[in-house]
Amino acid sequence: LGILGEPSSPQPGRRRSYSPSHLPASVRACEMASTVCEDTSEVHDAPEEVRRKVKRLAKYVRTSKHMIAFTGAGVSTAAGIPDFRSGVNTSLETGAGAWVLRASTPDVRKANAARRVATTTVKAVPTSTHMSLVKLHGNGKGPLKALVSQNTDGLHRRSGMPPEALAELHGK
Repeated sequence: LGILGEPSSPQPGRRRSYSPSHLPASVRACEMASTVCEDTSEVHDAPEEVRRKVKRLAKYVRTSKHMIAFTGAGVSTAAGIPDFRSGVNTSLETGAGAWVLRASTPDVRKANAARRVATTTVKAVPTSTHMSLVKLHGNGKGPLKALVSQNTDGLHRRSGMPPEALAELHGK
């Protein structure tokens, strides 16, 4: 499902699909080596569709009295921190995700490293998304009452989100 529970079915011109048969052999090996690579296609909405969804989301936020946000690795990619599941042909500057790279061939890892623009969690700075969530919380007076995060990068804490409003859930 897409934003706000809308179906994210492909529409012409929206889905960038990387079918293994259209990829170089070294990439096909990664794509078939692990289930984390099964669907690494990316969906890019047209600008007018993004505006429509943002307006709808803003309406929900404005009329909300109690809101909870749930974030994952994607919220920190703009800070230069790679995620885990992005495919080898991702449009993200951070490059392919850690799990995808782990399952890929040495050639794929080398090619990814050559184009990757990433930083460490120690050097990363909270993004406008992190700061917007702090503003929505408003020291408990805003509509955002709790933030649940799967991130291990510490950017929510560094952004100023109060620890009592932050639930961090991490796997091994």
